[in-house]
Amino acid sequence: MKDRDLETFQATWQTQSTEIKDIDMEAIMKNAQDLKKTIDRRNAFEWIASAALIPLFVMKVGTAPTLWSQIMYGELTLALIMISGILFHKGRFANVSDVGLSTEEYIQIQKQQLQKQIELLSKVRYWYVAPLCLGMLGLGLERVITNWNNNSIPWSNLVFLLALPPLAFGLIWLNEVRGVRDVRAKLEELSWVGMPSSITSMVYVCPNKS
Repeated sequence: MKDRDLETFQATWQTQSTEIKDIDMEAIMKNAQDLKKTIDRRNAFEWIASAALIPLFVMKVGTAPTLWSQIMYGELTLALIMISGILFHKGRFANVSDVGLSTEEYIQIQKQQLQKQIELLSKVRYWYVAPLCLGMLGLGLERVITNWNNNSIPWSNLVFLLALPPLAFGLIWLNEVRGVRDVRAKLEELSWVGMPSSITSMVYVCPNKS
């Protein structure tokens, strides 16, 4: 780099503002509340669905015609209980008041909560998709084999089994890719809050090669 290029770069850097960007706490709190509502709706849906399905699966454990189907209904029951418990202990978004907290403390708490959501969503395949797909796959295979042995073509069960992998991968993509991406974007927004404008709008002067 030539001396004049270095001087130009230094001059540009020194003339940039070092003022701290204004922190719009109302906007930050609104974003946090909006995300909390979304997460609360997700959790409520899962809990309501589990509350409706668990009694049905428990009844099936006792009335299913084969031992294999009883085991699969039992597995689905345990899976729903586990999912509900994970969402209760790790999936909730606390409603944090800014009263008595400094701006930095409030933002740090929100960042920690966002990080927890990222960790939860990034492992959906393990604690959500796999346990549910295992039970459904076991039941579907049993019905296909039973119908096949009875010289009947189990079209509906075959369609269900063929649709299961795309459904599973779709759920993984929605949570581990799109969901994580959206939450990480919110986390990055908070990471820039309060930083000097010279950092957030830094201009790099490309040296002249001539």
